[in-house]
Amino acid sequence: MVFFHPISASAKIGVLRLEWVTNSIGVGVTDFNQDTINQNKRLDGKDTLKKDDIYSKIQTNAGKNYATRKLYGLFFRNKDIELAGRVITKSDATEKFAKLSGKRINSIQYTRLNAFGQSVFDSTLKPSTLIEKTANKLHVQTARFRIKHTILFREGETVNPVDFSESEQLLRNLDYIEDANILIETTEDTSAVNVLVITKDAWSIGIDYRYSNKYSSQLQVYDKNLGGLGLLLNGYFFYDSRKPTILGRKYELSMSNIGGTFIDGSVWERRGQGYETYAFSVKRDFYASKTHYAGGVGIVKSHEPYSFKTIDTTQEVGYMGYDYWIGRSIRVSRKDITKSPHNFVLSFRYVSKHFSERPDSNYFFQNKKYYLVGLSLTKQNYYKANFIYSFGSTEDIPTGFKVHFTSGIEKGEFQNRYYFGNELSSAEVGPWGYLFISNRFGGFLSSKNEVQQCTANVRLNYFSNLLKLGNTDFREFVKIDFTRGIGRFIGEGETIFLDENNGVRGLTSRAMLGTTRLVVNIETVAFSPLYVYGFRFAFFAFYDFGDIGSADDYLFGDQSFAGFGLGVRIRNENLVLNTLQFRLGYYPKLPQNPDVSYWLITGQQRTRIEGFRATKPEIVPFE
Repeated sequence: MVFFHPISASAKIGVLRLEWVTNSIGVGVTDFNQDTINQNKRLDGKDTLKKDDIYSKIQTNAGKNYATRKLYGLFFRNKDIELAGRVITKSDATEKFAKLSGKRINSIQYTRLNAFGQSVFDSTLKPSTLIEKTANKLHVQTARFRIKHTILFREGETVNPVDFSESEQLLRNLDYIEDANILIETTEDTSAVNVLVITKDAWSIGIDYRYSNKYSSQLQVYDKNLGGLGLLLNGYFFYDSRKPTILGRKYELSMSNIGGTFIDGSVWERRGQGYETYAFSVKRDFYASKTHYAGGVGIVKSHEPYSFKTIDTTQEVGYMGYDYWIGRSIRVSRKDITKSPHNFVLSFRYVSKHFSERPDSNYFFQNKKYYLVGLSLTKQNYYKANFIYSFGSTEDIPTGFKVHFTSGIEKGEFQNRYYFGNELSSAEVGPWGYLFISNRFGGFLSSKNEVQQCTANVRLNYFSNLLKLGNTDFREFVKIDFTRGIGRFIGEGETIFLDENNGVRGLTSRAMLGTTRLVVNIETVAFSPLYVYGFRFAFFAFYDFGDIGSADDYLFGDQSFAGFGLGVRIRNENLVLNTLQFRLGYYPKLPQNPDVSYWLITGQQRTRIEGFRATKPEIVPFE
């Protein structure tokens, strides 16, 4: 396991080396499968690799002359960096800090690393190539106050393992931070400790281009850490030759954790191609276990073209929307600084949407106001892992449960109704891997005691432990999603579809619609050790099955479709760029008028695992 040797109070805390030793307490990253621990062990800061490790042989041979050393650096990652952040064994995130809980925090120091050639788990590692050194010089490092404002502890307080583990998670959750590690050192005063917060930046400037078809495309240019201040500046540029105004644009400016308050603010506008939209939002989520208050304000004014999902037509709509909510969290479990608490949350929400222009007056386009109350009981812990949705960076795996109830009143344009909904969800990590299960149900009761617009949804998400074959790591992923609509109306928004996001990837058709849907996605991912200019590769094989029908069908509908294929994902964890994905698919059966992507090149945003923090009261979506 990873073990950090404490140093004396007079020693310099900025130099760290994490060593691989056995039979010691774990203070670093962990994985679900202990079988991977004995692959390579680092002793005294050096790598001792197995004699039959082909990559160690390649590294040895490559070091014999200048040319091969440079070529090796292009195609293989420094083994020290590769191993330094590797998650090894299953462990709760708080275990890292448990042995020193209750100690007084004497000082907090911050080490901010550049985007390339360094590791938060071994500060002796330095950039070794000209490309890495040049990129680091061009990079604007995250400001120290941004890191200080994100952690949940201060000097003079005592070590709370939950606060420390959640601080690591909050830092890693920032778009412009690749990884984070918090270490504690003992001092001559046995009642006090020093703390070191280490963060590694991600390259924050990026560009994304999406080609939809021969008529339309989209270009995105962004900086997720403008000036190192945590500001997001986003620009979208749209092209569509079929529209009267072929060009469009959208600008967004946002900032998270303003002034250390954990309040996020955002403002954006979109113009051109029929859009004239302005939006503003301020929110504060239940970001940690000890958060007492959360809330938000959202305002949007828009005039835009609306593309109907059930028919091939677009019409103009204009509307004004408001969204306000506030919540209060109360700890209801016995206080234990080594364990995450059970929190009871009471929240209130007001939502309204008023149309100034609409194509018709069916329910989807009616003016409505909602007054909602939410009650939640939640608990959330964290585990750590690599190679789930990232390509090597530490990932935080939320476990725990959420029990949530929502009730309220809808004041509609033509009638008033009562709403009732609930959500029961939980996740656990075990010797078999990770399993998430969720059940949601919600619906309306009219003034005539009629049950209307009910939605039932059951989801399962599983991935296996990290399996190893040679020098390649594997995981198996399974997702199951079942949705049924009961008492749905007729018109827009009252049907669901099998499509790219909820069904068989690469297969879309307006004919694949109904009110009951079952989707099964199975994927095998192989994380390759190949490393080219900082880019990592994950090869995958997938099988998707989707079934869509009416609410009268017990489980399976009258339309079943499937697809399977192969692909590769390419990502550089040092960059904030989306993952680049190449995919080939085959579909034995096609619907009417299908839109089929037999091959696809696209960007894919980083996936985050669903957590169990309380949120604002929601209407269970029918989508």
